[in-house]
Amino acid sequence: MATAILFGLPAHGQTNPTLPIVAELVRQGEQIIYYSTEEFRAPIEATGADFRAYGYAFDDTFKFVGPSIAPRITDPAFPFEALHAGPLLYISLGTLFDRQNEFYRCCFQAFEQSDYQVVMSIGKHTTMEQPGRTPENFMVCQSVQQLELLQRVTLFITHAGMNSTNEALYYGVPLLAIPQATDQHYIARRIEQTGAGIRLSRKRVTASRLRSSADEIRTHAYYAQASARIGASLRHQAIQQFKQRYHIEQFRR
Repeated sequence: MATAILFGLPAHGQTNPTLPIVAELVRQGEQIIYYSTEEFRAPIEATGADFRAYGYAFDDTFKFVGPSIAPRITDPAFPFEALHAGPLLYISLGTLFDRQNEFYRCCFQAFEQSDYQVVMSIGKHTTMEQPGRTPENFMVCQSVQQLELLQRVTLFITHAGMNSTNEALYYGVPLLAIPQATDQHYIARRIEQTGAGIRLSRKRVTASRLRSSADEIRTHAYYAQASARIGASLRHQAIQQFKQRYHIEQFRR
């Protein structure tokens, strides 16, 4: 008999399709340990799986080392010399939700008459012409050197993907989170709860809301301060991660 551990996303659309599979594995004699939230305890236990609740799943034997932040060797060249000394706004919806011409035009309208210099990444599935006329204070790219850019920006408008969020927080950048799907809604909510940014529903995005939310984050220092605190903790975890890896390598020798 094998033992399998399943970490479930606590949403009906993600949990329900797994239940028949789990039930069949249990019927065949496999032991399934299924982590989720209390909301899904009953249906998970009905499959015969061993339910474990998030929040109580980790004891002192687990070590949290934070995200792994490393440059991407495939990043394209970027004209950093063209960046100004004023407030710098970075906009990106990641690599999966980049077909968003209406959103890009909304960003043009929101920040065209502002003192922001804006770098907007539109992704490989959108041509440079599709969003329309580019305002003078915008730099529109299909992709950027995100890690390097995040070390310079004032504010990041993001889809709240886990990678982008971790990278922004690592460098203490406050976020305006506009989640598009799945776990991004949970991440955006957590960004807001920790004070590191503001969450905005993609269904309620307008030029005026984008501008007012961005100005709110920029005007009130506690958003950047909260992000900086989280970033400091992530960098501390990175140091611990290195130390643990060093000890592992020493043990192997």
